[in-house]
Amino acid sequence: MESKSVLKRLKVQKKNYKMEVRTDSTDNWSSNACVYATEREALDAGDELMGRWMLVREYRAVTTDDPVNYRMVEGRPQSIRSIEEE
Repeated sequence: MESKSVLKRLKVQKKNYKMEVRTDSTDNWSSNACVYATEREALDAGDELMGRWMLVREYRAVTTDDPVNYRMVEGRPQSIRSIEEE
């Protein structure tokens, strides 16, 4: 009975997302500490970074168990802490 409960919790456990970038032709991906609530936000952050940082060749969103600390506001990444302080 307990194993069903654990499986149910795992199925509903929400994942957060980080954005990763590649800056060269290797298979190495890099990320920073920004964690978003949705895959869309992480991808939007990658698109925004690609628009201002010419070294980015490719970006992707990956899941993480890290807590959310950023969100996209008017097309720009913003710390949740700075949003709460406003």
